[in-house]
Amino acid sequence: MNKRLRKKRGLSKIQDFECWDLDVTIINFVLPRLKKFKEININSYPEKCGSIENWHVLIDKMIWSFQFARDVKYWNYSNEYRSDDSNWNKYYAGMDLFKEYLVDLWD
Repeated sequence: MNKRLRKKRGLSKIQDFECWDLDVTIINFVLPRLKKFKEININSYPEKCGSIENWHVLIDKMIWSFQFARDVKYWNYSNEYRSDDSNWNKYYAGMDLFKEYLVDLWD
């Protein structure tokens, strides 16, 4: 089967290296899309947020968490990140928001 047909049918091959650090693969996939979503999402927001401004604040927290996760991974868990618990608390809070609002990430 040729590459074009395989891609059309959704059978494109997943490379082994994409699974070695799956967290990095997921972070690199989600982060730019979350940024773009915030940029283009100007009309809708989850009802419990109350306003588009509150929704964008929550999206910013999610973006920060993904950026932090990316930076920590690339900095190889440096002492700078390990010593600051407030960064980790902020990271976990943002990831909890991502988990909570995952189904609301549509426009």
